[in-house]
Amino acid sequence: MTYAKTDELRARVIATIEEMTIAQRFMRPPPYKAVCKRLNEDGITTGYGRRFDPTTLYALLYRSGYSGIWGVTYHQIRKRANQ
Repeated sequence: MTYAKTDELRARVIATIEEMTIAQRFMRPPPYKAVCKRLNEDGITTGYGRRFDPTTLYALLYRSGYSGIWGVTYHQIRKRANQ
């Protein structure tokens, strides 16, 4: 069972990671600390209303079926290759 709030949070986090990946020159995954800093600056909080740190970011991605930030980047590369 999923919750709308969790789905929205997951979509915003993944969109931020994809945006940061595209901004880099070689499609390398951005560091966890940089992503957390960006999420916190944008005012995106965890489901409990707390700030993101690398551990909570990894846990969210892992529960969403990604193997961390690399999994999101890999999925994005595969999606682009199929277009």
